[in-house]
Amino acid sequence: MDELTAYVRSVVREDPLFLRDVEDTTNFRLSFHVKRLRRERGLTQRELADLLGVRQPFVARIESGRGNLSLRKVEAIARALGVDPHELLLPVFTRGGPEEVARIVVNRHYRILAANAGAERYLGKPAEELLEKPFPPQLPLRRELEKAFHRGEAVTELGGGSVRISLIFNRRRRPIGADVTVYGVSEAAEADPRARVEVEVEGMR
Repeated sequence: MDELTAYVRSVVREDPLFLRDVEDTTNFRLSFHVKRLRRERGLTQRELADLLGVRQPFVARIESGRGNLSLRKVEAIARALGVDPHELLLPVFTRGGPEEVARIVVNRHYRILAANAGAERYLGKPAEELLEKPFPPQLPLRRELEKAFHRGEAVTELGGGSVRISLIFNRRRRPIGADVTVYGVSEAAEADPRARVEVEVEGMR
């Protein structure tokens, strides 16, 4: 599996912005933050379980959103992960959920490899019709993508942070794709009527 494919699979599987019909419940927040913090610290589920004095399936249940936890247990998990307990209960979607935040991953030739529900609204087509098609050349954001690749900067923020372009690099630090996030999809589509366009089948390969 090449590096970009692995990145896309990880994003689609793990990022909450690619979920549908999700409710930002306490269990969902715990699931997301425990998994995120555990991985940031390089811990396996078994290692975190050892720190908590429990068995690995207990951690697996929490990370799958099926854990009903007491405040005491939340505090114990927070201590094991080295954070304040409130961090485990922070909202997952701080700037809008999957319908309001567009997340699009493209390869070096601007082919769309992943698109969430917000991207469907932003580009005006269902994901299955967007995948493997070129990012619309009519959109100003396409030109910004081209500039980002040309400059090779890791992160480009536009519109006061309403758009974020993060380049994806391979092991040799060469850009192989880009991860695009657009916040406030409804406003973006209204502000730029070209956002809802027909995605052309023909384009760069």
